[in-house]
Amino acid sequence: MTSELSVSRQYTLCCESVIRLLAEADIGASAFANHSSVKGRVEKGCRITFENDSDLLPAWRLIKDRFGFTCAHVKTASYSGCVKGYCDNDNPPTPPPTP
Repeated sequence: MTSELSVSRQYTLCCESVIRLLAEADIGASAFANHSSVKGRVEKGCRITFENDSDLLPAWRLIKDRFGFTCAHVKTASYSGCVKGYCDNDNPPTPPPTP
């Protein structure tokens, strides 16, 4: 499974700008524009999929700093939820042991 990072905001977000930022950092990814319903309002966003799971956190740091995000949704093979829970202290949750 590839990892995904989804970001959105009320005003325009250009996914091409997001993917160009990641390309400059040599992070392999794809970005798709989307619209989300959040707390009764429509937000414009990007769903970003990564070629390498290890690129997710470096990408998040770049995106949040450049575009001013404070939250995002992460989906990996072992986690689905807020990016804050995923990168708390830069220690992503480890998957549970396989029985």
